[in-house]
Amino acid sequence: MIGKSYVKIVIVGLAIGLAMALCASFATYRAEQSFIDGAENGFGIDGMYVNDGATRPSMAILAGE
Repeated sequence: MIGKSYVKIVIVGLAIGLAMALCASFATYRAEQSFIDGAENGFGIDGMYVNDGATRPSMAILAGE
């Protein structure tokens, strides 16, 4: 009886580990695909570009959406 409960715990642990590995590999794939798409089509720049009359232009990256 005790042996069966250990087997169930091991099976659940392996299933959770497999699910985590699949999620991690999918996230890595998406990050790589996003980088490839950006390299092929150009990277979007979120923020603003300002020429305020200083000696050189400046750029700010805004966090958010």
